Amino acid sequence: ARRLQTRAMTPTDAPARPARAFAATTTTMTSPASLVVEFGEPFLHSCVISLRGLTSVPRATVSELAKAIAHHGGAVVMDDDGGDAAVAVRGEVTHVAVEDASATLGDAERNARVVSAEWIRACLSAKTLLDVDSNVLYVPPRSVAGLEAFKDCMVCVTGYN
Repeated sequence: ARRLQTRAMTPTDAPARPARAFAATTTTMTSPASLVVEFGEPFLHSCVISLRGLTSVPRATVSELAKAIAHHGGAVVMDDDGGDAAVAVRGEVTHVAVEDASATLGDAERNARVVSAEWIRACLSAKTLLDVDSNVLYVPPRSVAGLEAFKDCMVCVTGYN
């Protein structure tokens, strides 16, 4: 194994090069958005959020939510990412995002607060942890298939005042 020896380069060690040549080769480097890592306000630091219940949400959208949660200090549990390790490191799951309240929860999610993806988006937008009960949209509906009592009702939204 070769050992590389390094030392600090001083201005006298730098190769002589005309200032004009340096200016001509200067370029602005930009990183793709997916490679830029910066941390925001850690308002989700106490949260371990399971995204396993967002089964019909596009995978790219779930990944973006996961990145945003981690960006603000939260931990994320997903289907294929070894979520049990996140639970072991950060404690038990605090919130479970599901599409409807009839979703089956895993053992680690039994005591978690059930929320909708809209609650996560609202928290990220407000940059604070919002009360789940403060808005009806923050709790998933009991069923996306509809309610038996309303099976004969039809609602039409036209957009007119």
